[in-house]
Amino acid sequence: MKRILQENGRRPAGRGGGWRGRGNGWWGCVAAVVVLAGGLLQACTSNAYLAAREQTSVVDGMPDPQQLDSLTRHRMTVGAAECYDLLFDLLQREGCLIVSADRASGLVVARQVLPAEPEILVPMAGEIRHLSFVVQSTGLTSEVRLTVYVTRQWYSGDASAFMTEELGLSTSPEIYAGWFDRLDRAVPR
Repeated sequence: MKRILQENGRRPAGRGGGWRGRGNGWWGCVAAVVVLAGGLLQACTSNAYLAAREQTSVVDGMPDPQQLDSLTRHRMTVGAAECYDLLFDLLQREGCLIVSADRASGLVVARQVLPAEPEILVPMAGEIRHLSFVVQSTGLTSEVRLTVYVTRQWYSGDASAFMTEELGLSTSPEIYAGWFDRLDRAVPR
């Protein structure tokens, strides 16, 4: 009898009785609460994530080519060689990672990581701006062209990994004006 009860998952009556692994009802209840809380947290996380995405520097829609051209180009008062050096120094002071640079073509590609604001509910690494500068000579002065491509990175508890979303070309005038203003201020007077 004892052997039959053990095979069927019951303990003999003299040892506490009931089903083997007592407390299964308790763990089932705990599991249900965890699943329910996870679902609610995921719903909150989705809303918080969408709110955070709306605060990105990528503006909805694409401006016409003339607006984009005026947004991304800036005339400098110094020659191309000096402008290139000033830009390189500025990027380093701003804490950007210089991915590649070529003085002959005037190209500087850098990456700037802006940490997420602490009040965001979604664990974010932040906004990553991929900066592409081209410095070209225009005689005694120079022109700088800037393209800012934005990605956002956050931690996904479901995947246990950081996820990256490609947001696209930034069309925020403040970002471009900010870089061009800092570059202008770097010119010795």
